[in-house]
Amino acid sequence: MKKSLFVLSFCIFGILFIFNTKPVYASLGSITYWESDSNTIGRWTSVPRTSHETINGFTNNNFLSYVNHARNQWRSAGISISSTSTNANLMFYGGNRTALVLREPALSPHYAAMTVWRSVSREGYWDQRGTRRTGNKISRADIYIVYESGRSTAQYRNLSTHELGHALGWYGHTTRGSSNVMYDTMTSITNLTTYDKRHLGQVY
Repeated sequence: MKKSLFVLSFCIFGILFIFNTKPVYASLGSITYWESDSNTIGRWTSVPRTSHETINGFTNNNFLSYVNHARNQWRSAGISISSTSTNANLMFYGGNRTALVLREPALSPHYAAMTVWRSVSREGYWDQRGTRRTGNKISRADIYIVYESGRSTAQYRNLSTHELGHALGWYGHTTRGSSNVMYDTMTSITNLTTYDKRHLGQVY
């Protein structure tokens, strides 16, 4: 954030007051665990309203099954997530790359999936055993899951669960290796580990 200065001068007394107007962020409390390679963590301060749209490639039933798997995995971490058909603020989109790029041009040809935080702001900081961790507040996000023939059900479940983790506030990726859903590369791991759950669940 750009630093600004507010200068107030009283010429009669020759006094110059300089106030640094950089925001002062409040402590959000203490957390115990840190499993990410990023210094930032986010959360929704209201229950995210999730929905999905199948554009092409997937059958609607198959794509919905991946979305439901992702929801249930993060619910098992203690995070409340609702499902809705209207007024969603956390959307899953499934389709081939060409169709998804029309909706989100930033989708890289190298990505199997992507999350975009549409509305996010600085909330404060968390004290994690003496280390300050930046805390963000999220109120809108979109998830894009790319359809490619040959990918397995397990891989699509992995992608959907991984990206929902990002949408819910997981910045960066796990430091615990490829046996975790929040690893930085697609795998066939479909169930969240203790490390996945505790990192994000503790701020909800």
